[in-house]
Amino acid sequence: MKVLSFLEAMDQLDDRIILEVASTMNSTHNNKRRSFGRKLTATLLVAAALLALSAAAYATGFFGLRALEKGESYSADTVNGEKEFVGISITQPQDVPDEADEAIREKVENSEKAWAEWLAWCEANTPAEPAVFTPPDEFCYMDMQENGDGSCTVSFYRNVDDEGNYLTAEELWANPPIEQRQASAEELAALSAAAEYQRSQYPGYDFNYHVHDAAGAAALEEIAARYGLELRREMERFLDADMQAVPDDLEGAMPRAELTAWINENFGSGCLFAADPYGYDKFYYYDDGTFAVSWYPEPLEMRPLGDSWIEVCPTWCYLYNSPYGTLSSGDEIGVAVTRDALESAQCREYSAADGTLLNVVQLGGDGIGGMSQTFAYVYLDDSFVVLQITSERQLTDAEVDAILDTVNFGNIG
Repeated sequence: MKVLSFLEAMDQLDDRIILEVASTMNSTHNNKRRSFGRKLTATLLVAAALLALSAAAYATGFFGLRALEKGESYSADTVNGEKEFVGISITQPQDVPDEADEAIREKVENSEKAWAEWLAWCEANTPAEPAVFTPPDEFCYMDMQENGDGSCTVSFYRNVDDEGNYLTAEELWANPPIEQRQASAEELAALSAAAEYQRSQYPGYDFNYHVHDAAGAAALEEIAARYGLELRREMERFLDADMQAVPDDLEGAMPRAELTAWINENFGSGCLFAADPYGYDKFYYYDDGTFAVSWYPEPLEMRPLGDSWIEVCPTWCYLYNSPYGTLSSGDEIGVAVTRDALESAQCREYSAADGTLLNVVQLGGDGIGGMSQTFAYVYLDDSFVVLQITSERQLTDAEVDAILDTVNFGNIG
C-alpha cells in the first residue's frame, strides 16, 4: 500500500492503539519515499499493528489463531530489543474450518482471488513516481531543494545509525547527504501527479478499496461482479463526543441510550446488546451489512490530565461484522503482536449466554504495549464476526466471559 493511502486508512483505528504501539516500539520499518515526520513514524508503527497472530493455535491443535493470522511477519526494534511481529485481521477470516459450509469457503476464497486481481490492476495502472526520487538505501530521508529553474536538487540522508536506531533531527542534519541527484521540472510534475492520484478518492466506494478514478471504479466493479461479490459503498458513521454518538457533520447528537436502541433494532435482529454499553467510541456501517462498533463495557473513571480531568475506561471492545459475500482485503482493521505473546496465548471455546459457541484467543504477556488483548470470533451463516477486547489490566477468563455475554452474537446477520 502506498504511503498516502495508508495514512487515510489510519482513521479506522482506535487512537489509543496508535499510542500504545508507538510507546513500546522503536521500529526500523523504513520510509522509502519521503519523510512525514513523527506522524508517519507513529503510523508505520501501527502498520506494525496491522499484522498478526500465529504459533500457539497450531501448538495446541485448536483452530484458534488460524482464522485471524495474516501469514505475514517482520522484525522490529523495541525497548526490549529486536522482536518478531506477526499480524492478524479482524475483518476477514484468514482460514475456514473443514467443517464449515462449502459456500462459506467459496466466498472467502473468491474474496481473496478478487482482491489479488484488484491489487494487480492497481499496480499496473497507478502513476509511477520517477526513479530519481527512489532512495538509494531503504533507511533514507529525502529532502528536495528548488534550483530556481523548475528543477530541484534531491538529497538523501541516512536516518538510522549502524545499530538501526533512528537518528534525531540534529544527528541527521549533522551528516552530509549520502547522495544527491538533479530532478527535472518534468520529473517533479510526474511526482506531483502521482501524489495527487494517491490523494484523490473516487466517490461511491469505501476508501479501503482505494478507488481513485472512473477507470478504477469500472475495474473494481467488473472484478467483484465476476466473483459474485458485493462492494462496500460509502460509509455511514457515528462518532463519540462526551460519551454521545454524533454524526460526521456534527449536527445534533444521539444520546447513548438512543444509539443503543437504534443499533439493537437495525443490527441485531431485535437486540445486539444483551447489556447496554456504558459508552461508545465509534460506530459505522455500510449497506452491504458490514458494520463495526467500539464501546465501553464498564463504568468510566475520572482521571487527571494536566489541570483538568477526563473520563477514561480501562477496558474497551471493538466488534466487526464482515459478510462473506463482500469483497474484503482483510487489512481494514488489524493489530500486530510479538511472537512471544502468541506463543503464550491461551485458546479455548466458550458458549456465550445466547448459546453461540465462540473461539476465544487471549494473548499472553502484556499483549500490545502493556494492554491485554483478547479476540473472540465466530463463523455465522452469513458473516464472520470478531470481537476484540483491550484492557489496561490482564483480564481473567471470568471477566472476558462476562463481556462476551453482553453480546447476542446469534442475532447478527
